Amino acid sequence: LKPSLDYMRSEYLSPDFNYRTMCEKSGLSYDYFKELFIRLHGMSPVKYVTMLRMEKAKELLRVSPTLDEYPALCREVKAIGEGNF
Repeated sequence: LKPSLDYMRSEYLSPDFNYRTMCEKSGLSYDYFKELFIRLHGMSPVKYVTMLRMEKAKELLRVSPTLDEYPALCREVKAIGEGNF
């Protein structure tokens, strides 16, 4: 799983991030990768990537927490919408 985890951690903010590519890095189908990932990490890959993005958002909010910057922050961390905050 290491190649997929490396990809996940380095590319989670990229507009080209793709779960299929992530799984291909380890040569596994998404379903099998997801099963192994949940066993090892206690959450799905989608939840893990969301957690990485939210941690990045928290970091960015600490640096510049003004309300008018939230839409840009959402775009930067690939949040689905401002309601995620």
